[in-house]
Amino acid sequence: MLQRNVHEQGELIVAALSRSVFVHAAVVNADHPGLEDHDGLLRWGGGLFWQKASTRSWEIIRDEVVFEPHVHEWGTDALSGFPLVYGRCFEGLDEPEAMYMEVAQDYIHRLDVHWRPERGAYCRFDSRGDWEDVVSITNREADGDVTLVSFSRDPLDQYLVEHDAVLVQIF
Repeated sequence: MLQRNVHEQGELIVAALSRSVFVHAAVVNADHPGLEDHDGLLRWGGGLFWQKASTRSWEIIRDEVVFEPHVHEWGTDALSGFPLVYGRCFEGLDEPEAMYMEVAQDYIHRLDVHWRPERGAYCRFDSRGDWEDVVSITNREADGDVTLVSFSRDPLDQYLVEHDAVLVQIF
């Protein structure tokens, strides 16, 4: 299914969550030595809702709040990287929309994409001025509580090349 989606649609499912399906991915430096540790990669874990995008700390010297990249825990020393998709939960909100997916801010800002709720996607304009869905987020409660986050392949590949990185998936 993942391979067919890439070839036919030009998209890659980077995150999927349902009762019977789980897909998650991390951006990892291409020369990371852990990529050769097959046993370590098999121990890789972590859920969409287990990761934090950043950590807030108070800098007394400068008297300001600083946001620092969070150290991601993947359950193995073989892998260090960061997820492109984070599961978020709006605590106290008792609605289906309280749980949602968010794309890494670094990705959104570097590609200059913006959330368009009517399209269910982070979008930008293409060279002709038409909408280009760069990251699509689909939630379907009627289909058994399925959430899919798919990335257009060309912008994703460009991002990975710029970071000298690869995308490692667990499913």
